Amino acid sequence: MIIEFIEDGKTQINSNLFKLPILKNIIQSYLIFMSISFCKQQLLLVRAYEFVASTKKCTETREGAGKGIVKAEKETEGSIIFFENGFFENLKGKFKSHNIYRWKFNETAGNISLEHLRFGFERPVFLFTMIYHRSGYWISESPYICGKDEYHAAMMIENSSAKLKWSIASEKQNQQIDYTYFI
Repeated sequence: MIIEFIEDGKTQINSNLFKLPILKNIIQSYLIFMSISFCKQQLLLVRAYEFVASTKKCTETREGAGKGIVKAEKETEGSIIFFENGFFENLKGKFKSHNIYRWKFNETAGNISLEHLRFGFERPVFLFTMIYHRSGYWISESPYICGKDEYHAAMMIENSSAKLKWSIASEKQNQQIDYTYFI
């Protein structure tokens, strides 16, 4: 039997099937495909964001918090554009912020990537590709290198929010930025 019923009324997939490598790969590919579809659906619904930046090594000017609004637009079947407008506040004051990001969904390769469009739509700055880690949780495949800084990212998509965590490490800094995108 492929699906078994367990005592609490929930269903589960018969674990003996996972001993068949081909079936295990098919099920895993399906789960990744469904997770990418869920990410696309949820990120298109994002309307606001907030973040907190904390640090262990560098100056306190990199510590602070921000929030703002997001206009999410479907660019193509495989991409969504985030137009972010808000502010960042730290000990030096309150500053306006504006960013444009492109989320790209590759269902064939089973990954999600993010680009910063600071130089325009035709000259994106690639930030990272995320791979499926577990249900609703994605991690950067490799770090984004900017000068001597190394950026890592992890993302969790839920029904009411998407949480994106950046870790930035170098000789001069050890910073974490925790974003919450509200749906």
